[in-house]
Amino acid sequence: MPKLVLLWTDGVVFALVALLTWYVWHVRRRPDLRARWLAVFQDGPALGGSIVIALGLLVALVDSVHFRPRLDAVPGAAQAAYDTRTLSLLDVMLRHLVDSREATYSAPLATHGFTRESVIVDGVAQRVHPRLRCWPRPSRAGSAPAGARPRRPSRAARPCCPGAAGSSRSRH
Repeated sequence: MPKLVLLWTDGVVFALVALLTWYVWHVRRRPDLRARWLAVFQDGPALGGSIVIALGLLVALVDSVHFRPRLDAVPGAAQAAYDTRTLSLLDVMLRHLVDSREATYSAPLATHGFTRESVIVDGVAQRVHPRLRCWPRPSRAGSAPAGARPRRPSRAARPCCPGAAGSSRSRH
């Protein structure tokens, strides 16, 4: 079970939501206020603006639930240990975007990274320009009808990075 963390900014967002909830309850009890708000929501631009604000508030709420993940149990530890990083639910939902980000800049359509990194090759540490990951498009293999003439592989079936497969040429 993660350890929940309440930041002061989270408290402000939760107070805003509580105040908004109270105001909605108050408007529903007063016919004059209810009639004014119904008129506002019947106007297209006002309704569109309300939807944008509601979506922003929803993202703020998801980003306001902070926690520290529990670390793996160590034999003999008296109590649970938690990570030092505080994450939000939004961080967890968008983790794939953070993990796929490059560490440094590289030229557009480059196959190797801009900066050198240390790697172990045959037990020896070497500084090399690392190969960048290539995200190929899904192939259309098997989509040809039975008995069709074999064709040259489509662009989607070929590697998306120049020199990614079988090329003896190297940038360095």
